[in-house]
Amino acid sequence: MALGTGFTLGPFLGGKLTDPNFLPFATFSTPFLITVLVVALNLLLVVFFYRETLKTKKKKELSIWVGLQSLQKIFKLKKIRILFLCTFVYIFGWSFFFEFMPVYLINAFNFTPQNIGNVFGVAGLSFALSSGIFIRPIVNRYKAQTILFFAPILMSIIIFSIALSKVVPVLYILFCVTTFFAALILPSLTAVVSNFVEEDVQGEVLGLLSSTIGLALAVSPLFSGAIVGAYPIMPIVIGGGCMLLTSAIIASSLRTYYK
Repeated sequence: MALGTGFTLGPFLGGKLTDPNFLPFATFSTPFLITVLVVALNLLLVVFFYRETLKTKKKKELSIWVGLQSLQKIFKLKKIRILFLCTFVYIFGWSFFFEFMPVYLINAFNFTPQNIGNVFGVAGLSFALSSGIFIRPIVNRYKAQTILFFAPILMSIIIFSIALSKVVPVLYILFCVTTFFAALILPSLTAVVSNFVEEDVQGEVLGLLSSTIGLALAVSPLFSGAIVGAYPIMPIVIGGGCMLLTSAIIASSLRTYYK
């Protein structure tokens, strides 16, 4: 919910801070300057208020090779590496969709930065409420692996439906439903990965899961650029396609583990 609240306020204020009618000295640079101040504030909060929870401290060398070795470990975990693949595909598709949808919105709806901020602000609010409230009846009733199969399929349908939408209010609704499924899928992935390993290695495995997510977030922008510029529909195509691929991988592989 905290993450969703940030996604609510961030895009909304980012859009407003480019509007001279809202702020006389506003330009396209203003949101970036405010971001610097927010990050600095976050650093100060960590320095003065964060308390380390690790009681027994261990000294380990930290380098870029440590991160690469962590990613290498993923391929050695035969039992759950397919789940890491699902995570990568899902996050890659979600990142591609969410980060580059503004290009589509500008092209299809002539959206201004303020319009984009409003859409993403409402979507962020939906994500926050879904994470804390709306998904609870579903996760309490259905197994995580069942959710992992059906939720990406339904999410892909909603994403593809955005391409057919010509009315802005409908667009808002579709974005909210999309973030509902986003709030549902990632915790389910985390739960399944956690349940497949022993308690003494759960921390390390969940760390590897975070590395997988980080890799997907880093790679997805590399496949955009001129492609999205030439074909603004690509965020919808790639996003929806990756959701279907996630379900296909789950369907073909996870049933082996649950026999």
